[in-house]
Amino acid sequence: VAMACEHIASRCGWLDNEHAYVVGLLHDVGRFPGRISERHLIEGYRRCMEHGWDEAAKICISHAFMIQDIGTSIGIFDMPEEDRRF
Repeated sequence: VAMACEHIASRCGWLDNEHAYVVGLLHDVGRFPGRISERHLIEGYRRCMEHGWDEAAKICISHAFMIQDIGTSIGIFDMPEEDRRF
């Protein structure tokens, strides 16, 4: 994913290749607990926010949705209801 982000950024004059690469690396950081489904979105968000990486946090929590509608998810919401509502 990081390499794809870097490649796309290199073709856009307004995106930074290195920045895109790093954000691509971090997009699934929420999978650190192991085999999880949609829970990785909020886990990644929290982990990035702990480090002050706000932009990466936003990507972690939103990258699974092609449009802004949580109902479009094809994954399993393997998290508490409170986290899903968040």
